[in-house]
Amino acid sequence: MLSLCFLGDLADIENAISSGQRAVDVTPDDEPIKPRYLSGLALSLHYRFDRLGDLGDIESAISSAQHAVDLTPDDEPLKGRWLSNLAVFLLTRYKRLDNLDDIEGTILNGQRAVDLTPNDAPMKARYLSNLALSLQNRFERLDHLTDIERAISSSRHAVDLTADDDPMAGRWLNNLAVSLHARFKKLDNLADLEDANIHWTTRSLSLHSRFERLGDMADLEHAISFGQRAVSIIPDDDPSKARLLISLATSLSRRFEQMGNHEDFQNLMKCLTTASTALTVGTPKPSIRLEAAKHAIRVLSKHSELCTPEELLEAHSRVVLVLPELTWLGHSVTRRFEESVELGSLVTHAVAYAISIAALIQAADWLEDGRSLIWTQILSLRSPLDELARVHTQTSLLSWGTSDRNWSAQHTISNKPVSALDQHRRMVIFYEGLLKEIHSKDGFSDFLVLKKHSALISATVRLGGPVVYLNVHSTRCDALIATTAGKIESVHLSHLTETRANKLRELWQGFLQSNGVRERATQSGISWRKGAGTACRILQLIWIWVVYPVLDRLNLICDNSSARDNCLPHIFWCPTGPLTQLPLHAAGIYNNLHGPALHVYDYVVSSYTPSLSALLRCTEGTNQNQSTKKVLVVMQPATPGLSPLQGTKEERERLCMVLPENACTILNHENATVDAALGELPTHPWLHLACHGLQSQEDPTKSAFALYDGPLSLATLMNTTSKDAELAFLSACQTAAGDRNSPEEAAHLAAGMLAVGFKGVVATMWSIKDADAPIVVEAYYRKLLKLRASGLLREGETGAAYAIHEAVKILREQVGEQKVDHWAPFVHFGA
Repeated sequence: MLSLCFLGDLADIENAISSGQRAVDVTPDDEPIKPRYLSGLALSLHYRFDRLGDLGDIESAISSAQHAVDLTPDDEPLKGRWLSNLAVFLLTRYKRLDNLDDIEGTILNGQRAVDLTPNDAPMKARYLSNLALSLQNRFERLDHLTDIERAISSSRHAVDLTADDDPMAGRWLNNLAVSLHARFKKLDNLADLEDANIHWTTRSLSLHSRFERLGDMADLEHAISFGQRAVSIIPDDDPSKARLLISLATSLSRRFEQMGNHEDFQNLMKCLTTASTALTVGTPKPSIRLEAAKHAIRVLSKHSELCTPEELLEAHSRVVLVLPELTWLGHSVTRRFEESVELGSLVTHAVAYAISIAALIQAADWLEDGRSLIWTQILSLRSPLDELARVHTQTSLLSWGTSDRNWSAQHTISNKPVSALDQHRRMVIFYEGLLKEIHSKDGFSDFLVLKKHSALISATVRLGGPVVYLNVHSTRCDALIATTAGKIESVHLSHLTETRANKLRELWQGFLQSNGVRERATQSGISWRKGAGTACRILQLIWIWVVYPVLDRLNLICDNSSARDNCLPHIFWCPTGPLTQLPLHAAGIYNNLHGPALHVYDYVVSSYTPSLSALLRCTEGTNQNQSTKKVLVVMQPATPGLSPLQGTKEERERLCMVLPENACTILNHENATVDAALGELPTHPWLHLACHGLQSQEDPTKSAFALYDGPLSLATLMNTTSKDAELAFLSACQTAAGDRNSPEEAAHLAAGMLAVGFKGVVATMWSIKDADAPIVVEAYYRKLLKLRASGLLREGETGAAYAIHEAVKILREQVGEQKVDHWAPFVHFGA
């Protein structure tokens, strides 16, 4: 590597980058010196990244290093150096973002550097050791034995090429020891453990592992001693320090369990707290900080008598704080949803504990921070910029964030094609640079910053009804209620457990499967009567265990026999875990032998929402002054390649009877193409879709509606729907079914349509019968138009919730209340 020496003054590194960038800019690519300039600039950028942590710097460093590699022929002696530098920078980004493509790239370039460099070259040992580190990192990620074998081989080769008195000999030995210890953990071969004792920084790990294997307390004592030495010597900004702190905490925990020394307990908690809160650049990536925070929660929960409730609450807070980094916007959507699977249970655990000690505001904040993380990101990107543009009319937003620190990479892009993921990541870094500068402007310090529940609670007065979070965890289950008076209340669901909630979901899914409700059923479909008794029994348990305690606490259980449906109280359900796939709005006692039947729909009008912030966003900008909006109706009675939906013909006829002719645009069958729909959407605030729905669990933004010539995806809608979008009726299959593997993300088409910009969405939790849809659709629009013309709607209301409530009532009266599978799939999301 080129030698760079900075004395800690950032001005020096800024000047080095500025000068290096100018040298690169004025030097043609065909000049032999150009790769040196590019490599020097990359090293300076990498150094600044180590100091400040700006992702734009590491992007620029990688881009410059790649350009240097591209300009250098293989027979040039310096080619190995440029390749090794590139490998190091990719490894740095991998350690920050945990992107598998980066570790693949660092191994590929590291191996090329080794292959091009002869054994007698002074840098060969460094290249070998760097390659070993990359292979070891991939082994930790993928658990492939060949990677750790190659890492050990490369490390041994580096050690063999290095004299004992060489200052780098200790580092190469340490890398070898780490790889040997990793192979021991994989194969349980004690010989590897003995060999791993070759360097003091890894001796603690080896000794602890030998203690776990052989039970000799002397090994544990020595493991702690060496661990304490390593932690005290290694600087705070060394990426390995957090891992060493966790290892030391593990050893101290084992000795505490053996000896009961409270000093060990205090020291291990100090280690875990430091590891989970370390924010110096270069120290732990989010996954390591999360590991430390989870470890702390386990220890504190097990020994709660040794800590205060506040200390355990703080440990949970460190888990929630790291969530945005794990689901960083710059990662692919697929990866973000994968990350969110585990995170949901961590959030519900934190919320359960906060409620248990009456920290209700904290619990509500965590529910708002930790649910629907991906949809919240998407919603933030759709925030209006009117106020920002009004205040800073003289400043071009596009000129912000373009300093060399925030986006140097734009000047040094390699000639190689940029992948879609790379381009996405770079644009997110640019976007974050813009936000950073916007936040520096007067009055915009919280621009696009997710508000806490405590900051949103005062706005609940415009909702017209309480928001009820339902938190399910193995320790306890609770309802957390945000009232329209701006207060937060809790109800302990004493009869509900996580096991019972999961059982209810399994029973309900079994009921749906037994009835074959997997897609919109045709006129000649299967029997819909099977299992009615089972359904009613499940709904009764939901009523007793979940819904009744909430309604009772809100004093909503009263005689509403004389009340009109549009006068019923409105309630917004925000469930978690297995409850997200249960029809809370249909709960009740349908065969009451001791009195009248009890149903949730007799007492309240139910809506659902992914979060309070999403709901409040839906209430903004609603306009009831115009009773009838222009409606775009998209009908697909016979989508190519999919089963026919004959009921859509009657659905269209009923719509035409209800909606004014001049307010309705109909795209039917071959006319219902993707381009045609997109062309009409901006001028139609209301959208009615009668077609097949296609749910993507891997990437919910690819969930789509099947039109004549292909899918109309949510991702496409997000780029085209106008800011006037208001109501959507999704007369399609399972548009609110969600994903049982990621229940907290509300990964379904209904929530996606809210993210697109619609204020209210009618959707289905499971497949609807083709003959039922026209009945519900006609009744819905009749009631909706009546409500819009009445002037009785409150500010922020669209009327959709009361309209679908009335429409479902009409269907229920026709088919019978116990035929739950007919009428209960219809649900309302949003305002």
